[in-house]
Amino acid sequence: MDLGDNELTLTPIPGKSGKAYMGSYPDGKRIFVKMNTSPILPGLAREQIAPQLLWSRRLADGRDMCAQEWLTGKILTPYDMNRKQIVNILTRLHRSRPLMTQLSRLGYAMETPVDLLQSWQETAPDALRKNHFISEVMADLRQTIPGFREDYATIVHGDVRHSNWIETDSGLIYLVDWDSVRFDRPHV
Repeated sequence: MDLGDNELTLTPIPGKSGKAYMGSYPDGKRIFVKMNTSPILPGLAREQIAPQLLWSRRLADGRDMCAQEWLTGKILTPYDMNRKQIVNILTRLHRSRPLMTQLSRLGYAMETPVDLLQSWQETAPDALRKNHFISEVMADLRQTIPGFREDYATIVHGDVRHSNWIETDSGLIYLVDWDSVRFDRPHV
């Protein structure tokens, strides 16, 4: 891959997306590199929700490559998830008008509960869609789906499990992996 930077070496980081890398420079400096990540990373960094964005580049093949500061620390465990810092970060995320405006300008459409059910129906594997129990649950959801108030819509990370939270050695906590970001209601 032509990085436009002959000094940067990329090492894949194991994960579901296959798009994350540790970037290393000859002087030992490390950065976190991700391909085709969310375009709202600069805004998330300004709000101190995600690590600082260092640079972004468009590669010759059309993909975007973003570099963020490399964080030394630990991934949170399920037992760490009751921390006040996490609640504060999610509150900042859900109340940030600049981030919501940015998502709107980027063309993110507001998703209603009906939209989410329809999306699942279209993308779920056949084995799940044909499962009798799941079919009954989906039918029940369609019949009892809650109303949607656009004035309650906000930014939703989409995957706030403990393994997407990093605590730095200095005690700062960041939410990472923004591939599932949505414009929705906060409890989705």
